[in-house]
Amino acid sequence: MLTSDFSPRKDRRAAILQSCYIPWKGYFDIIAMVDVFVVYDDVKYSKNHWHNRNLIKTQHGLKWLTVPVSRRRDRIDSIDSMRIARPFAHKHWRSIAQAYAKAPFFKKYSERLEACFKLAGSLENLSAVNVLFIKTVCEELGIGTEIIWSRDLKARGSPTERLVNICREIGANIYLSGPSAKAYIDEAEFAKFGVGLEWMDYSSYARYSQLHGPFAHGVTILDLILNEGPDAWTYLKSQAPGSLVSQRNSSPVRTLDREVEPRRALMSSQANRDSRSPNPSEHPPKPRRISIVQSCYVPWKGFFDLIGQCDEYVIFDSVQYVKRHWHNRNRIKTANGVEWLTIPVVSKGRFEQPIDEVTIEKPWAEKHWRALELAYKRAPFFEAYAPAVQRWYEAADKKTLLTDVNALFLKGICKTLGLKTKITRDTAYPIQGVKTERLLGIVRAAGADRYLSGPSARTYFDEAAFKAAGVTPEWMNYDGYPEYKQLHGDFEHAVSVLDLLFNTGPNALRYLRRASSPAVTFTEASVLPT
Repeated sequence: MLTSDFSPRKDRRAAILQSCYIPWKGYFDIIAMVDVFVVYDDVKYSKNHWHNRNLIKTQHGLKWLTVPVSRRRDRIDSIDSMRIARPFAHKHWRSIAQAYAKAPFFKKYSERLEACFKLAGSLENLSAVNVLFIKTVCEELGIGTEIIWSRDLKARGSPTERLVNICREIGANIYLSGPSAKAYIDEAEFAKFGVGLEWMDYSSYARYSQLHGPFAHGVTILDLILNEGPDAWTYLKSQAPGSLVSQRNSSPVRTLDREVEPRRALMSSQANRDSRSPNPSEHPPKPRRISIVQSCYVPWKGFFDLIGQCDEYVIFDSVQYVKRHWHNRNRIKTANGVEWLTIPVVSKGRFEQPIDEVTIEKPWAEKHWRALELAYKRAPFFEAYAPAVQRWYEAADKKTLLTDVNALFLKGICKTLGLKTKITRDTAYPIQGVKTERLLGIVRAAGADRYLSGPSARTYFDEAAFKAAGVTPEWMNYDGYPEYKQLHGDFEHAVSVLDLLFNTGPNALRYLRRASSPAVTFTEASVLPT
């Protein structure tokens, strides 16, 4: 029976989330802001999600800690039915010990953490492992929120109906959710049953002293605990979320400004902090900018302008291939006008295949190289760049996947231009949700707080969701590129960057700079490509 007699005079907040493996600080922030936290693990497990993995910072960069899991024999695929496939806990503990041995509070917490990992290693179920760490961290952060399992409740229905019914069953009149859920939650259904909606705001978290390079928000909470010790909870907001419009009995539900309640210190309240590094929030570090774009074949100069303005470029090739797009073709200038260079790919009957599964149909590289040679042999810097570009084509000819060909040229051209941007694939990050939610998952995992996108994305981009998650959207402006001396008639901007390299050589970067560009430090292009 659903609870219906709770008092309207006192707000009772609930959050309902799937469990994650040693989650990031934002997860514990949302737990701290509610009266009841429901572990929503009797829903479908998603591969490459946060359910069974999270990130730590190491001297070699961000590293995944992944719990190996398998389905039960009855093939039920809910999170709470996933079994541990093989031992993992000792390996994960050793990775953490190696990565954080020099953290200010590692020695104080290492014994307790090691014991927790040892206990986790004795468990057979992923959900049990996750809840063990969630409850342990909550205890150490002084978070006293009641934690229950959705499987122990009677509430059922469609996704939104079940969330509403869970709130009603546990006597909650306010539901606090992460910002990405705005894409699928039916607000009218909540209002119908007098349950108010509030949205978590993950923006503006203070930075703290981290080890191993640029600051990253999207790492496990253990990073915060081992670096900040008893003060870790002060880096959580645990205040009321932003304004909202919701209804309870047709009356607006106010969002209250709640003070951060004092919490007991973690593990050792009298820890000596004299040896700690200064808090970097007193001197904010440089923002970390990321771009997430599908690969294209020897793209135009604007593509490399975008890459050059970022700290990291993510090749977003696990999304759908689009026929007659730039994925497998580009343009060059010839004596007969602008011509297409197209890589022949297998697409018939494969309308929904992702870019990173597109295969090359037949030999193509030698034909493309001969076309380039014929078109640009009289360009001022063709002889200087031709040997390396020809080597790229020889290497590309051995590839069977389009994405590998594109990545080969992207990396080679970036190196030639002197761009130091880190290039990664989207498969290095968790596959979580679709569209905005998925992009945000990558941005968070990469530790970025700026997202740079091409201007055409504005027609469908959810800026509010990014801002709520603490990520500032930025937009490229492709206007105002200076012209340079080209062969073969009137000037044309929209051609492969190889046109720029063959015609301007080491001065190529000068033609990627525009008055409207964000401040970016470039190095000079190489005299010769490598």
